[in-house]
Amino acid sequence: MESCTDTIRFNGERFRSIRQAQWGAFFDHLHVLYIYGVVSYHLPAGLVYTPHFWLVGQRLWFQVGEEDRHDDDFGRWRTFASAIRSRPYGVKVTYAPGANGHDDPSVILDKDWRPLESLYSIGGIPDPATMTATGPSPASASMQTLGVGGYQWTICPTCTKLDADRNGRTNHLRCGHGNHRRAEDPQADHPRLLDAYRFAQRTRPAHAVGRCLTCGEAVHRGDLILPGSQTGQQEDHAHCHLPRAHDRSGPGQPPARPTTRRPPGGPGRAASRHKRR
Repeated sequence: MESCTDTIRFNGERFRSIRQAQWGAFFDHLHVLYIYGVVSYHLPAGLVYTPHFWLVGQRLWFQVGEEDRHDDDFGRWRTFASAIRSRPYGVKVTYAPGANGHDDPSVILDKDWRPLESLYSIGGIPDPATMTATGPSPASASMQTLGVGGYQWTICPTCTKLDADRNGRTNHLRCGHGNHRRAEDPQADHPRLLDAYRFAQRTRPAHAVGRCLTCGEAVHRGDLILPGSQTGQQEDHAHCHLPRAHDRSGPGQPPARPTTRRPPGGPGRAASRHKRR
């Protein structure tokens, strides 16, 4: 994956690549609670695998992949996805320091981290200009489950919650509002998704020191920014342009966030790691 610095900083998190940071921007734009890179799975043959995003409300693991399904990481992801599907409570895990209340580096996977599905993203952030109700045309970016491809992000027409299904359909959703007997009603081109794709695609890491035009704080190399119409080294932090679910933040400030981060019903998170709605 592409990267210009050791880490890319966005909204209080440090990401290991530009593409991962852009997906973080996509989820934050939609106010989706996620936890990044805190659990490593100890798999057969000595493989240790750290999936990128745990989507808390959706109970999904989301891995940011490369351009196709023929690289080494896709093979490692398949081993990971197969292991947690076939014997989720028999997999040993290592939690990041303070995460989930565990200090033992080799513990059984907590039930609160058992996913409903594991997704592998292919092709990066989809181009909203080519997005249709069932996905981009021509097909250039999609997600893969262990057995099925062609998954797209979609929005539940009832509760507006983010979910993922094949071709963006909405009649098999995990929120409980899906109905197998109704029309598929694909929503891969939902306006909220298109706005989030546009936002994520516009971001890039800063290559020089400057100052954010919105909040007035310094911009450092590796900060994820929005290259606006301004000239010179004055750029905006990308997080300063996140939509606010509730007007709890002052002008120029990133959206207000909870002070603890935890999976639903699970133990508390380390306060030093950044939190989202």
